[in-house]
Amino acid sequence: MTTELMNAGIFNTPLPVELVGEYLTYAENELTALYSAVSQLFGLEQAQLAVEDWLTELEAMEWPGELPIPDWRRPTVTAVSRLADRIGGHERLCGGGVAGGCGDETGERG
Repeated sequence: MTTELMNAGIFNTPLPVELVGEYLTYAENELTALYSAVSQLFGLEQAQLAVEDWLTELEAMEWPGELPIPDWRRPTVTAVSRLADRIGGHERLCGGGVAGGCGDETGERG
């Protein structure tokens, strides 16, 4: 049995139902981890905004694509980047005692 994923930005390609279920389980796990971390660190309002950012990025993803399993980290990284912008940027997330610091644009740790 197959089903079709229909959404702007998602290819209209038939997939076996089992694969769709597996893909969505991975996505749900990624989104749950993001929500949990953001709500614990920055509160429920920021967690809800992060979820909205994640879902917006998910809608823009084209899958199924070339990868056997979609890259669910992509919407997570985008959501965290937008969170950083909202809460005062890179300095608040990475400054002040974070072991090893955060990487800069060149990939070096500061």
